[in-house]
Amino acid sequence: MATVITQECINCGACEPECPNTAIYAGGVAYQLAGATLAALSNDFFYIVAEKCSECVGFLDHEACAAACPVDCCIPDPKRPESEEILMARARTLHPEKSFAVPPPSRFRKARPTSAAVVTASLAPKPPPLPEPAPAFQPKPPIPELSAAAKVASTAAAAEVVAAVKSAPPEKKAEVIVPATAVPPMAEAVAPVRAADPLADFLVPITCRNCQVDYSVPFRSLCPGANLRCPHCRASHSPTQEHFLLVSDRLRRYRVATAAASKTSGRGGAHAEKAVAPLRQSLEQDLRAISARLLSRPKRSRLGLS
Repeated sequence: MATVITQECINCGACEPECPNTAIYAGGVAYQLAGATLAALSNDFFYIVAEKCSECVGFLDHEACAAACPVDCCIPDPKRPESEEILMARARTLHPEKSFAVPPPSRFRKARPTSAAVVTASLAPKPPPLPEPAPAFQPKPPIPELSAAAKVASTAAAAEVVAAVKSAPPEKKAEVIVPATAVPPMAEAVAPVRAADPLADFLVPITCRNCQVDYSVPFRSLCPGANLRCPHCRASHSPTQEHFLLVSDRLRRYRVATAAASKTSGRGGAHAEKAVAPLRQSLEQDLRAISARLLSRPKRSRLGLS
């Protein structure tokens, strides 16, 4: 039987490069079959073209997509039972230039030791592994100092941002754009926000796909594959890698912009909070826009699986 991808797919893309028949496509991407380009079978998740799936018969003794899937959503299709002979014939049709072994590798025929000596050797106790040597200490390279011209340019640009925020009407403060020169040149080397950063406890808005009600989770919980549960309807949700990277990048830019605005105000306290307030409002709007785009209610799978 061919393999299908269920709606538990988190769109991590781990299965696509493993398929020897290029039968796996991302959601919304048209697929190729017999020289023709056909419409995508799913717009929300990765999908498998059954006419190109041989369950890796002829290549491996297991299904490569199922072995690579971190959430076990690549499963045999109960509506399409197929024998090893049918799958092997499909593999030869898709790869006429390839010479397959006889008998070919197949999940129907797992390799097992037949020699008594091999079986005895496999049952013999194995010596304990040797401890790995401790890694040598490697100091981090020093961070290069910014030039005087770069410091002056960054400070001047940040001052322009603060002045623009102060002079803008209340309804336009969130639309003030931070120019690239207001970010110090070394900001490009800043890593994405991680769990050890101060912004790890920042509450990220999440829109429940089931009840469409908003709730918030700390950024440290927004890990790809994590199991989040809606407090309203108790439906579960797993963040994707795209969601994590978009939120991480937006929080990083917010951190750099607030540092520049606070340093330019120079007076701290209420003045610094007043300068950072529009940046915080813009951040919350962007995070809600990311959630609304990525967490809309999914469509029913065209493969008939719910």
